[in-house]
Amino acid sequence: MDISVIIVSYNVREFLHQSLLSIEKAAAGLKVEIFVVDNASIDGTPEFVREHFPAVHLIANTENAGFGAANNQALREAEGNYILFLNPDTIIQEDTLSVMMDYMDRHPECGLSGCKILNADGSLQLACRRSFPTPMVTLPKMLGLSALLTVLCSLPAAEVSRLPWSHFRKCWACLPYFQKVPVWPAII
Repeated sequence: MDISVIIVSYNVREFLHQSLLSIEKAAAGLKVEIFVVDNASIDGTPEFVREHFPAVHLIANTENAGFGAANNQALREAEGNYILFLNPDTIIQEDTLSVMMDYMDRHPECGLSGCKILNADGSLQLACRRSFPTPMVTLPKMLGLSALLTVLCSLPAAEVSRLPWSHFRKCWACLPYFQKVPVWPAII
């Protein structure tokens, strides 16, 4: 198995539908398994996934286990060489899986990787370039100055920056490395 995609859902059936369609397109030529862990949605998400995406491994919780615990449920069953934790409102491009897998294969020293994330209008989503959460990074956000500082101090959008911290909700993890570190804290 090349990639295990793990998605935690809670009352996001329409978003999840679009996300799963995009994963199916991007999975062409790869061995991909998809897990959806539903946290007791009342919008019919589990039934929808069973009916329209029978190949998806559905874990339908009867209670909201929380984000971290739900990820752990699927992670215990995942068999992919790489793990992709994906938010249900994310639509991936057709080459995302192959490009990210190629990157991880070429950089065995890399344990986690996050790709460029775009908004619906094609502009860069600034969350994909977060740095390590130090007080100096957090303070401008808390004071409402982050938008101004981002404009004045950020790297050009086309540049890739290497950061010591990854935005875990949209990340790639190399499974052998990930198995050496603790799983998601259940409080997330």
